[in-house]
Amino acid sequence: MLSNPPPEPGFTALHQSAAASTFNAAATAIMRTGSQINPFSRARLSKLRQSIADPNGLPMMHSPSSASLPHQQSSPPPMSAHPMHSPSQSDTCYEDDSSYDIQQTVQTIGTIRSIKSTKSSWNRASLPPSWNADGTPASPNADDIDVQGGSVLDEEEFGDPALRSPTSADDERLIRTLSDYEGGFSLLLERAKESMVSCKEAVLFLKKRAQIEEEYAKSMMKLAQSFSQVRPEAKAGSFGASWTSVCQMHEKIGEYRLKLSEQVSDVADNLSNIHKNTERSRKQLKEAGAKSWKLVQDSEAALEKTKTRYEQASEEWEKAILSRDMAATGEYTTASQSEPQNLGTLGRRTLAKVRSAQLPHVDWNMFKHGAPSPQKLQKLEDDARAKAFTANENYKAQLQKTNCVRTDYFHIHLPRYLRMLKETNDECDQGIQTQLNRFAQQMETAMMSEATTISPLDQATPGILGIINLINNRDDFDGFVKSYLQNSKQHQKGDLAYQQYTMAIPVPTNGPQNFVFGVDLAEQLERDNLTVPLVVSKCIEVIERNNGMRTVGLYRVSGQTSVVQQIRASFNKNAEATNVEQLMGGEVNNVTSALKLFFRELPDPLIPRANYHQFVQAAQHRDPNARLVAIHELINSLSDYSYATLQALMLHLWKVQSHEFETKMNAQNLSIIWGPTLLDAPKTEMISMATMPGSVGAEEIKHQSMVIETILSNFEHIFEV
Repeated sequence: MLSNPPPEPGFTALHQSAAASTFNAAATAIMRTGSQINPFSRARLSKLRQSIADPNGLPMMHSPSSASLPHQQSSPPPMSAHPMHSPSQSDTCYEDDSSYDIQQTVQTIGTIRSIKSTKSSWNRASLPPSWNADGTPASPNADDIDVQGGSVLDEEEFGDPALRSPTSADDERLIRTLSDYEGGFSLLLERAKESMVSCKEAVLFLKKRAQIEEEYAKSMMKLAQSFSQVRPEAKAGSFGASWTSVCQMHEKIGEYRLKLSEQVSDVADNLSNIHKNTERSRKQLKEAGAKSWKLVQDSEAALEKTKTRYEQASEEWEKAILSRDMAATGEYTTASQSEPQNLGTLGRRTLAKVRSAQLPHVDWNMFKHGAPSPQKLQKLEDDARAKAFTANENYKAQLQKTNCVRTDYFHIHLPRYLRMLKETNDECDQGIQTQLNRFAQQMETAMMSEATTISPLDQATPGILGIINLINNRDDFDGFVKSYLQNSKQHQKGDLAYQQYTMAIPVPTNGPQNFVFGVDLAEQLERDNLTVPLVVSKCIEVIERNNGMRTVGLYRVSGQTSVVQQIRASFNKNAEATNVEQLMGGEVNNVTSALKLFFRELPDPLIPRANYHQFVQAAQHRDPNARLVAIHELINSLSDYSYATLQALMLHLWKVQSHEFETKMNAQNLSIIWGPTLLDAPKTEMISMATMPGSVGAEEIKHQSMVIETILSNFEHIFEV
């Protein structure tokens, strides 16, 4: 610990102790920082030590100047003979640490700057006011008070101009200006709140922007990848190569946008952290400012109480002196002789009120039974004087203490809180601007990358327009014709020979036939010893193998009736020997229509009519989870034949809806087609619905479709695939 400077003449012991305590606290903080102190900081510490040793340069941190309370101007003037008129040690300022929590430890060099700036503001302030000859407090000279509440920090305070901020002097002037107004602290709190709101708005905007960019990027990449491979039935040659390059270019654009989404999300996270830090700092400073102001209010309230007690004690002392003087001069005797005789109780009370109004400072109660003895009057006057003296000392001490609290608040704590609020707001504003600048740069980079991808700056690399211009339709057409001619046979231009017609369907015989269309599902599966009908398994296999997953409107477009009936007759004749590919005529829709016809002609639908109402009730659940659980339980209750066939069909339809981009058939479209086929109402209800308004039938179809849609959407969960 550095040694304290010696006291100077005229420098009170209490001021010397406070200055030494401040100096030692600063020195302790500096020694703790160790090697982090630069020569500039050590020079400032040396200057602070010199200022403590110099009484003319002492920062009077507790001297009541312009911030003093109005009580010392409006207090009742004591009498000239009052023993309390001479200055005493109560004029010296002191603090009560138990009632005012102020951090005395200076932890940074910046706090030393605050102490020096306080010195600049108060170096001309007077000590606590003394008493005039007439017993009134002497008003401080206007020339001795710094009406600005501070001064601009000079170059010596800041040190090397290269080390200080160019706006620090302006900030200090702003802090002092706000310190002079009642709403300065609230103004900066409101400004910080506005910055927080703006920061929050930017966070919400950037998060939404990042989400939009991510969705756009993923959709773009998915689109480019799905079309990058040229379909076998599409054009090849230069068109196919250019088309692939265009899709790859779009995929790269999607990658740029995905990267931009990640960058924007990172900026949004940084702004969110800035908002949280600003909110936390603002809350802490608001609570600290309220606590400091509460201490000032409590101290002023205590001062008002001590002033009231002082005035009451002085008034009692004044009454005692006047009573003693009246007894000594005989004024009471003269007044008693002039009192009318034979007055009743009411008359005496009225006379006492009149005398109290004429001489309010005389205690007439002590003259009820005659004039007291001079010794008693003197004792009363001595007691009143002692009480008045004690009350005056307490009042002066509380006044000094209150002025100290107010001085510390208005010249130390309030500017410090304002400065910290200003710094918090500046950090928030600068952080918002920095992050938005970063966002703008990222946007510009992404747009430039996208633009140079579409139209490269390098002339040797073709852009999207150059890629399109590389298409040579003539060469593509010639290549197409040549490839066709290589794999084709020439026409036989000679005469055609006679060919006898051979029937595609053998002539029926009288023997038993194993029909599959229109036969009960359980009956034919038990007969053929199968778990899934051959017509179902063969049709599904042919559909999936013959480009069915790329056919637009699969199961929505109907096939040719003659071909469908031919497939039906072949299965009824011999299901095992039926070759669907030879009968389909190159059209997948003929096979899908035959498959739908098989399920439509079942005597009892795949989902039995006995379970129809249970499935409909399950579909009416508003909660998707409850609906799924109910339908799942009903499917598990089906017979083995119905369960296995339903699983095979749903697996096939699930594959179809997974190729929705090519077939244009999603789960909802498929459920509308298959719902009435697989889930049919009992015949009695069908007859009754036919006679009722059309809305009833539409409602039934809605429930039937909801059952199939739920099964398709949750296929893996229901059948545990």
